[in-house]
Amino acid sequence: MKTKLKFIFLFVLTFAFNNVFSNIDSLKKVLQTKDFGEVKRYLQDYKKSPNHYSAFTYSENLVDSYYAISLQFQSVDKFDSIQNLKSNLYTVNILSNQYKIVHYSIKDFGLVNFNKEQIDIKQINEFEYTDSMAYAKFSRRKKIRGETRREEIENLFPKDFAYGFLFGLGFAGQENKQRLWMHEHVDNKDSNALFSWLISPSMALKIYAVEGFYKLKKNGMKITYQQWQAIQYIKDSKAGVRIVYGCIISQETAKKLCRKYRFRKPKKKT
Repeated sequence: MKTKLKFIFLFVLTFAFNNVFSNIDSLKKVLQTKDFGEVKRYLQDYKKSPNHYSAFTYSENLVDSYYAISLQFQSVDKFDSIQNLKSNLYTVNILSNQYKIVHYSIKDFGLVNFNKEQIDIKQINEFEYTDSMAYAKFSRRKKIRGETRREEIENLFPKDFAYGFLFGLGFAGQENKQRLWMHEHVDNKDSNALFSWLISPSMALKIYAVEGFYKLKKNGMKITYQQWQAIQYIKDSKAGVRIVYGCIISQETAKKLCRKYRFRKPKKKT
């Protein structure tokens, strides 16, 4: 009897834990706290639920202690092959002053098909909040201009990403922001964040993820069959990727960019 009750308790607990992150409402609630520390904790907890992936995609110090930050959250449906993978995608843009959130927007893209080629995704909903007084203070410090406040805010965040090594002029260039995030994910052995990038709509993030998994492999981490399958799918892609190296901008295929990253096929778990 005790064993049966214990099983029921564990089942209910597991169901409740998984259901916490089953829809966008939980994300809205944590953002409504206006506390970026709570958002970071939510991002880490989100990963603990099966088939849930989350990652930072962008961070930029705009002026003083104001930061523009982007994140993405995906919950993956069960699938029998990587070609049939579908994920619910939410992206979040945050403007914060230290840990106080001045503005946030959640974009809901619904169910997105994983694809090795660049794909068009359609936004089905958006939720946003702006602290008008705090934003006006930031706007004066940053001295930004735009036809509307919405346009000003949208211009703070990148529409897409480029794959590269340095940006800026000459030898004084700095590492690309997404490359810095990739290094951090590798240092933290955060394969969840890298897989989140691997199934991102951004082809550049996919390439960074392939490189990140290669670095993890070189450091001794085993690649799962699911990860390998997604990596190989991208490595075969002929989709174009924008490349930035210093002040030089060009384009190359994903297949060519990934050809030096080789992975041994792991055994498929049955």
